[in-house]
Amino acid sequence: MISRQLGVLQISITGMVGDIVKFLILFSMTWISFTLGMTQLYRPFDELKLLECQDHAYDDSECEKPAFIDLLQSMKTLFWALFGLSDLHVLQINEVRETRMTEVLGNFIYALYLLVAVIVLLNALIAMMSSTYARIEQNAEMEWKYTRSIMMTEYILEGAVLPPPFNLIPDIWLFLSCLNPHKKRLLLKRSTLEKNRRSHFRETNEAITKRYIFELHRRVTKTRLASRKK
Repeated sequence: MISRQLGVLQISITGMVGDIVKFLILFSMTWISFTLGMTQLYRPFDELKLLECQDHAYDDSECEKPAFIDLLQSMKTLFWALFGLSDLHVLQINEVRETRMTEVLGNFIYALYLLVAVIVLLNALIAMMSSTYARIEQNAEMEWKYTRSIMMTEYILEGAVLPPPFNLIPDIWLFLSCLNPHKKRLLLKRSTLEKNRRSHFRETNEAITKRYIFELHRRVTKTRLASRKK
């Protein structure tokens, strides 16, 4: 609110949070989709691996849980694969020739998941954040003044003359005015004046908001016309 540089930076970070939320929604949909596919593909073979291990082991705890035996385990495997913490041996089934096609398909889906999640979605997030920062930086003065005006309106309260928590203390002048008829009339007059000022401030704020939106619309239209001429 005080510094223009910090104010613009705060507005940029706020806008980037919205971009991150959009990215997380798209990533969650992609993550869940590939999780369902890999689980459906590898579950029968992973269950056989687990049963075979339990038959030859003294204790079931000695058997490591396969990577795609259920949805939760598949989600963990695909998530940590983004950071390179999953080995490719989890995609191997066995030496049987009949399962060769399944293994090839699993490797293809796994590679496609890494391609979409790491390269496409991550670069899309970087592009969205860069676009948000460039847009705010281009209209830095207007964005900062508009946001500062909105913040000021949130802290304008009737009769609030002290900051919290001191505003919990009753106003002595207001209490004495209620006992004196002359001061009570002055209090009513003051209240009416405050309402008129608040109404004027609200109208001014609405006018500034409309002007801000109109200016943005005018710049966007001007940019589109310039791009069409090129």
